[in-house]
Amino acid sequence: MKNKMIVGIDGSACAEHALAWALNNVCKGTADIQLVCCWERPLLIDATGLATTVLTDEQLAAQAQQSIDHALEELAAEVEAVRAGGGSVTSRVMMGAPDDVLESESEHADCLVIGRRGHSKLAKLLGTVSRHVADNAKCPVVVVPEGPQS
Repeated sequence: MKNKMIVGIDGSACAEHALAWALNNVCKGTADIQLVCCWERPLLIDATGLATTVLTDEQLAAQAQQSIDHALEELAAEVEAVRAGGGSVTSRVMMGAPDDVLESESEHADCLVIGRRGHSKLAKLLGTVSRHVADNAKCPVVVVPEGPQS
């Protein structure tokens, strides 16, 4: 039975580093890697104080899919190596807050891999997705720091 590894993707270089780590550190043929990219409806307030949206749900989901497609394109050779070794690399776009979605998805995974962008002063006060997931996931979590990984 293959292990299931979930990799959080958000369109950032940090997420690509996390995916590269996952692809390069998985035992070929022993894991199914699933990329998960989340999207949410932003709450925007116009000058009158009324809530408004700029993009449709379809556009937001398409942007999330573009993040996945870009990451897979950037790491095409590594993806192909995993597939050639008997593993699989798939993806899902999901609506919801990334921390909540990844925590929920961790219930069905053997490992979750996410990138860490670093900590701004605001993030130290409010917390980050990587901290939330590391604290609440139901499986082991690998948090890959910003920068190239081997």
